[in-house]
Amino acid sequence: MIELTESDAQELVSLLWGPPKLNAYGHVGRSLARGPCGTSAYTNYCHRQWGLIAGYFNGHYIALNSLAELSSLIQYLLKTDAITRDQMDAYFESNKRQVLDQKAVDTTINLTLRLLLMLRFGPVEGEESLDHYLPWDSGSLKDCVRAHLEDSPHLNIGGIRFPKSFNAWSLVTIGGIKIELTDNLADHLLLIEDENDLRVLIFHHVSFLRCHQRRVMELLADNSFYPQGFLKETEDTLQLLFPEAEFGGLGCSKRRRSSWLQKLLSKQPCLPADWRLGASGTLHAEARRIERFNFWRNRLVVLKQAYDDATPRTLSQWWYDRRNRVIWCTFWLAILVLVLGALTQLQNDVGNGTEASDDSTQMTSQHPLLSKNSKKGPTQHIAAEENPRTDDSQDTKPIRRTWHTKCGAKPCRPSGAEDQRRPNWSLHENARVRTNVSECGGTSGFFNGALRCGSALAEVQQQQHKALWLSTQKPQSRCLGWTLTLLRLRLRPLEPFSDLGALVAAFSVTWD
Repeated sequence: MIELTESDAQELVSLLWGPPKLNAYGHVGRSLARGPCGTSAYTNYCHRQWGLIAGYFNGHYIALNSLAELSSLIQYLLKTDAITRDQMDAYFESNKRQVLDQKAVDTTINLTLRLLLMLRFGPVEGEESLDHYLPWDSGSLKDCVRAHLEDSPHLNIGGIRFPKSFNAWSLVTIGGIKIELTDNLADHLLLIEDENDLRVLIFHHVSFLRCHQRRVMELLADNSFYPQGFLKETEDTLQLLFPEAEFGGLGCSKRRRSSWLQKLLSKQPCLPADWRLGASGTLHAEARRIERFNFWRNRLVVLKQAYDDATPRTLSQWWYDRRNRVIWCTFWLAILVLVLGALTQLQNDVGNGTEASDDSTQMTSQHPLLSKNSKKGPTQHIAAEENPRTDDSQDTKPIRRTWHTKCGAKPCRPSGAEDQRRPNWSLHENARVRTNVSECGGTSGFFNGALRCGSALAEVQQQQHKALWLSTQKPQSRCLGWTLTLLRLRLRPLEPFSDLGALVAAFSVTWD
């Protein structure tokens, strides 16, 4: 197997396109760093095609012994006008002493034509996909190529125009059409519809188009394998989709879409991409008319229709899709009104929740049962008054106590001897006062006081629950209202002052 080195690839490029020409100042400019005519992308293509065809089965299906034989074959193709397939077979028979396999001859011819014209001639051994190739079985090479590329326009072009905004960026960002670079010139602008998306193939070798035009015209005058004007129109389509005014190209001055183009090219499988893509010029308004395109008109019409029929599916597509200004303004005005309405509603919900919680807190602080002076809830406070002792009696008389309640209950007094039940202690107005709820000897008096205290407490709880319920009636503010009210409402736990009083208070609060 013959190895194709980098120097061999550069020699092949010089053979096809000649050395780079100097400018008026005696310099080659950017092409010096990137090879003749900026051919780093093309040399990579040569390596891949050589490895695919010549490297298959250790070079068994290739009729070449050296790269010099390949150079001689390419020169023979360029210098012979209207070469036929029979002439190619005769060339191999005259230059080879041994009998060659016909399959090896066909494979060698297809490899040479692929390197020369960047068209997928075939089939070849070792290639996985055997469809979408260009066969050359009979006739001249020029007729075969032109018959394959000359597609007469037949689609209706009414209403089709290419605005300045129609480019590769809008196809991807607005139209949702993926871009995939290809090395086959015949697949340029081919729109492929997959199951979930669309993708268009783009032939990116701008350097090949320019250098091939110049070199072929020098060797064959006006005779070329391609149809007349085909290469120039192909370059115009690249200027249409990748205008230099928008993209600026790689290595040139930064433009609006230069970074986006670099990101797009970095994701392509056939790297490196041609550095002239996006730096070959910009079409003016007259050159963007659909009538100016003949060879690629049908595919451009299909691509433009797919772009026009695409509808935005994401917010980013809705933002960038400004093809119809009325629809764009209407959509984003509706979004703006919706956002402002949501913010206003949220502000009202926050205000209502805060107001309800403030009202509840105010009611709690104003009611005597839930005042801050009470530490553990409503209790009955007692002002103890001791009776003076008489001088005649040495016996100790029981202390007489006067009972007062904050809820307005009538005072009750013990009816018998001093109650021996355990007293309860609480703080009230910075003074420790002995309180004993259970000393209320009369059952009816105790129940009356406890019932009044429980009723007042139940009334407060009802008002609080009502304010909380009103603040959470709207579904969208239910969670917010409950959260704000529970955070701001600081209810101290009520300490039951007796079993019956706790039962009455709990019953009143629970069933409100």
